[in-house]
Amino acid sequence: GYVLNNLAVIAHQRGDTQKAEELLKKAVDIFDKELPAEYADALELKSNYAATLYSNKKYEDALKIIEQIYQVQKDKLGKNHNQTLYTRKLWAETLGKLGDEQQAIEIIDQTKALAIENLGIDNPMTQQIIYSQGIIYQTYNRFGKAEEFYQQIMSTETDPPSPLIRKTARRLAITQAELGKIESAMSNFEKTIELSDKALGKSHPISLDSMFYFIEFLIHTNQFNLAKQKLDDFKSRINDDDSLRQEQWRIFSNQLSDK
Repeated sequence: GYVLNNLAVIAHQRGDTQKAEELLKKAVDIFDKELPAEYADALELKSNYAATLYSNKKYEDALKIIEQIYQVQKDKLGKNHNQTLYTRKLWAETLGKLGDEQQAIEIIDQTKALAIENLGIDNPMTQQIIYSQGIIYQTYNRFGKAEEFYQQIMSTETDPPSPLIRKTARRLAITQAELGKIESAMSNFEKTIELSDKALGKSHPISLDSMFYFIEFLIHTNQFNLAKQKLDDFKSRINDDDSLRQEQWRIFSNQLSDK
């Protein structure tokens, strides 16, 4: 079981979440036979399995595992334990994906309150929970609240910025664009690109994604001259064999050809 779990970690690192799911399923079956349900390693393994099912968009399967382990974690580890809070976060995210807006929001709000009370707002787990809260609210077009949550994370920015700060800056920019806050959105798009370039390099997929969203935003807000400048920058970053980005560049180029 432990060996299979370690192999699943390697599969995850390689981006093969399907293989990771298969390995974790086998490990869970072994642990179920050999260990008590409340055993800490068994709980952690099932939590990893649920997260992998979620990654593979098997939300109903993930929800079944989450509901199995949450009560055990709460009783065994306590409701304020990191692992229990993580499961609650995943529970809310999964409900959000399944369209249960009311329960998803209720659970993520409660989870955030528990995390802030017991861990503090600067704790990495609390920050991850607030990020999930922002995504859930954003999913249901509650952009004002989502902006508020993302700004809570940005207010704790460290040097160097964490990966979460980079992700949050982009989410914040997109949310502000939805709210029509053009200048704020532009500032955060620029910040997102700057952070990604510095941490990952100009041709990293995340940096290119940030550029893509910014150009899309500039076209949508009729800032065509700046969009053309950013499109030239985008083109200079793309590898010759990156057919997806080449196609994105062509689409933008056609949109801007008569502007």
